[in-house]
Amino acid sequence: MEDVPYGRILREGWIVIVVLAVLGAGMGWVVTKLLPETYAATSTLLLRVDSTEASLFERNQFSLARIKSYPPLVDSPEVIDAVRDDLDLDEDEYADRDIRRMLSAENTADTVLLVVRADAPTAKLSTDIANSAATHLSELIGETENDEDDARYTVALDQVLPAVAPSAPISPQVTAITGLGGSRASRSAQSSRSTAPPPTGACGPSPMCVARPGSR
Repeated sequence: MEDVPYGRILREGWIVIVVLAVLGAGMGWVVTKLLPETYAATSTLLLRVDSTEASLFERNQFSLARIKSYPPLVDSPEVIDAVRDDLDLDEDEYADRDIRRMLSAENTADTVLLVVRADAPTAKLSTDIANSAATHLSELIGETENDEDDARYTVALDQVLPAVAPSAPISPQVTAITGLGGSRASRSAQSSRSTAPPPTGACGPSPMCVARPGSR
């Protein structure tokens, strides 16, 4: 296997490598500015179950079992329509499928916490959607779970951590893409120099290379 003389490459071509790395990083930065930005905001809900008949253990078991069924309800028509009405979003620009793509909900394992997340093109919109969806999901759960004819359990989803505006987008990842552009450019420069043929008359380390008389 042929050894690549990286030390010689760096000594002889460091200026070229640095220039190409800077250009590559610059191109990567330009690419990130051309890509659409996405911001993510989360709102956390806590499931609270009250009962005058059930024990604490029974309430805990009921809570853990019920909250696992709640995440899909964030895509329900009641929540989607309410979010659009709250934020006065144009139905042509923000159809049901578009809002559903922005929204998601997740139950943290073995807890009674439900995290509602919204991904949107601006920090404010992601925050507003997350908080609105959390509010209306809580209302939907209350209306669905609580029955006047069966008052053994009273269920409530309380918003304990409202969404706040994110300080930076989650994509594109400017630092990662910029660094990748610079890294690839510098590696390409090193690779091209390592595969370049030796100067005329030069004798490499191969035993088959015999120096011509008088070439020293």
